[in-house]
Amino acid sequence: LVLAAWWLLRWSSAYGYFGLAAMCWTLHSIVVLTVDIPVPVLEWEVLTIGSMMWVVVAMMVFALRFAELDRPWLEGAAWGYAVVGPLLLWLGGVSRLSAIGNSLLLMLLAIGAYEFKVLWDVARRRQSVESILLVVAGLIVLALGAHDLLNRRGTFAYAEPFHMHYGVPVLFAAVFWNLLGQVVAGRRAAETLNVALETRVREKTAELERSYAQLRD
Repeated sequence: LVLAAWWLLRWSSAYGYFGLAAMCWTLHSIVVLTVDIPVPVLEWEVLTIGSMMWVVVAMMVFALRFAELDRPWLEGAAWGYAVVGPLLLWLGGVSRLSAIGNSLLLMLLAIGAYEFKVLWDVARRRQSVESILLVVAGLIVLALGAHDLLNRRGTFAYAEPFHMHYGVPVLFAAVFWNLLGQVVAGRRAAETLNVALETRVREKTAELERSYAQLRD
């Protein structure tokens, strides 16, 4: 829905990247929830980690565009990481899959922390309910991501489930709510402008009528 709205209404490019992140998250969810893996484990793990990398990178670019920060070098480096990372996983093979995967996910956590900082700065500047919700959702995802990374590295004594799938939909809902807030604000601004224009038209009409009356006199 956001991709369609972005394409048809020519909204900010930030929402185009948000739509891309949502599509990548759909792919990641399909991969994670699949029971009968149709390809070898190496390729499937590359797709699992790679799709998560694409989600986080797309959301980071969304955060930069949302905050109106011009960081082309940072965006280029992030996309390069999203492309090279899965390739390194594949080249490393099954024997080095865990080590390379954990390193890539650690970098992913750092990108998520930077994204949270960007959203935090936006919330401090705008002080709106929508921006604060984004910060809260980002903090939830960051905490769950740290938990899953520690879980993957075997930190916990007993096998725990991964929780990231509970956090990302919360972040997506916060972004969508922010988008709705902007639509409502735009609608209200347009209504206020229409009222002001109607008032000015009435004033000009009354002024012209007075001028015509003076001319007739």
